[in-house]
Amino acid sequence: MMVAYDIKLMKPACVLVAAGLGGDPAAAREFPTRLWLLAPTPDMRVYETTPEQLQMLVVKTKLHHGIDPLGQIG
Repeated sequence: MMVAYDIKLMKPACVLVAAGLGGDPAAAREFPTRLWLLAPTPDMRVYETTPEQLQMLVVKTKLHHGIDPLGQIG
């Protein structure tokens, strides 16, 4: 699965930006929508991930932004 992601901001592209960059919009849907970047950023790239790697990225992203990986706000 291809995920469009800004590694410095630790945020994914929204579904439309992801699709425009050649990413998989389904990957973006794994992240909370409030974390989506609505425009490309200088550090945004498209990365190939396994389903397991994508889930690890989702958990790390949520933790970085103070969101409990189980959905609770921390």
